[in-house]
Amino acid sequence: MDQDGSVNFVEVKTGDAGFSPNQSKVIEQVGVDSAGNPQYRIPPDATPSGELMRTLDSRKTGGTLAELGYPNGIPVKVIRTEGVEG
Repeated sequence: MDQDGSVNFVEVKTGDAGFSPNQSKVIEQVGVDSAGNPQYRIPPDATPSGELMRTLDSRKTGGTLAELGYPNGIPVKVIRTEGVEG
């Protein structure tokens, strides 16, 4: 969570790696930026679990991101870097 209270995810991918099968179930592409890079988010109809649920849903309502105050979902920034073997 940022200092202003906003939530963003950063996903680091090496080489040509894509999203894992589980990530692909919840992360959706929503467009491209001015440089042509895909833009992603966790959609507002997703129901958080694990650490995200504990952070956003302290009352454990089981609500969707939209119901928890994120009507546009949560942005996911993908950072690409070379793999170990470069």
